[in-house]
Amino acid sequence: MRDARSALARDMTAAVVSAFSVLPATVTLFFIPLNEEAYAHEGELAADMSSDDPRRQRIFVKVHAYGRSIDQRRALAVALTPLLACYYDASPDKVAIYFIDRTLDEVAHGGQMATDV
Repeated sequence: MRDARSALARDMTAAVVSAFSVLPATVTLFFIPLNEEAYAHEGELAADMSSDDPRRQRIFVKVHAYGRSIDQRRALAVALTPLLACYYDASPDKVAIYFIDRTLDEVAHGGQMATDV
């Protein structure tokens, strides 16, 4: 699984670099697995859903980045969706990508505001 996740990380990073025209050094990924007791939809825990319930497997991605154009966000969604669906053996319609735009005055690294760099 580690080799597959390493390949996914490389592919996802390449997709972000391509879609957003950034350097790989600016891309950080977090894989946060949730078990069936830690996910609910429509008020029902996944653990309580039947094994064939389509709500049971969902893949959520949050992209925190400085604002990008709709075309750039679309390109990233188009690139990431099949990668994640394949890796998790899920239907592409189970992949949800949320773009959370940040401005320079909402980001600091090493105690220095991005506006000051």
